[in-house]
Amino acid sequence: YKLQWDDVSCKLVLPPNDATEYSKLTLELQEWSVLHTILTLLEKEEESMFKEMITCINQTAVTDKVKAVKDLFDYAGILEGSFLAVQQMILQNANIFFGEYDDPMKYLSEELTKRKQKWIEMHNSSTDHGFFYLVDEANRVPIAENDNDADCIYPITIENKNSEQYQTLLSYMELSSFEMIGVVASVSNNSSTEIFSCLNEKSQRIILRVVVLAETQMQQTLSDFLEEHDSHNTFAGLCCISDQKRTSFWSTQTMKEYFDKDHRSLDLWRETNVTKNELVQTKNVLQNTHKELETTERELENVKSRLNEEENKNTELQEKVQRLESTIEKQTKPRNEGAATTQAVPEAESAGCGCFIM
Repeated sequence: YKLQWDDVSCKLVLPPNDATEYSKLTLELQEWSVLHTILTLLEKEEESMFKEMITCINQTAVTDKVKAVKDLFDYAGILEGSFLAVQQMILQNANIFFGEYDDPMKYLSEELTKRKQKWIEMHNSSTDHGFFYLVDEANRVPIAENDNDADCIYPITIENKNSEQYQTLLSYMELSSFEMIGVVASVSNNSSTEIFSCLNEKSQRIILRVVVLAETQMQQTLSDFLEEHDSHNTFAGLCCISDQKRTSFWSTQTMKEYFDKDHRSLDLWRETNVTKNELVQTKNVLQNTHKELETTERELENVKSRLNEEENKNTELQEKVQRLESTIEKQTKPRNEGAATTQAVPEAESAGCGCFIM
């Protein structure tokens, strides 16, 4: 998608018509992918324990499907209150999940495949080409050209969405870059819980292993892609930064100077920055609301002015009608008096004649 600048949130966001559905599909896909990934690795690494746990869960499901689902998510290390949409979907299909399949991995694989296909279809149907953005990982926002940086080549337009290179990049983001959840939430103007905060420590380590493996496999494809489109390694002005915990991430030069001076952790900075951004966004919303209110007040004054004009015209018309009625009345009165006089004369003559005969 070609992102658009939003004045209220002061960042790039998805086109309004696409944001809701794209955000929903992506976050949903990520949750199914996380659950499937964790259980797949547990099945491989704890085979006997995995089988024993699944047997117990299937037995529990005979009498209490809600508890069976809860037990499954507890085993996967997903914290209570997380992945609610996935839990609800499994409950709705509990007879299949716990009944027809002795192994729930088959059901999870099928559901994950459905969502992958739908997600890719949405990408492929949006436009004939795609857009490649680099992300400021500190703020989790895409970087693009602006008025102050006319030389910025990002986003890179990928003309052929069917190319192997594009599909590889898409596959990486779709399957393994769980950090993308924050980016999707950002460009969709939605709030989103970070994926790692939904997992216990054991499951966090499992997902991190998958991410590192995916990044390693992806490195050559990404390097080739950037060499072709960004041969001068501008990286949209982003640079590699290390925080207090030696966590590496890519962000702006300003952020590098900040972290070089103030050796705090990225997580702590993000917490502070989220609150700050929420305040800025609230301020922008209030300013926009104030502007809208001023516009509404001006429109109201215009309506009142037009109503006054109409009332004045109405009053003038009523006065004109009254003047015309008065004029007509004055002109009609002498005629009526003349007619009455004319009728009285013959009666008098008749009376006189009668007296004269007498």
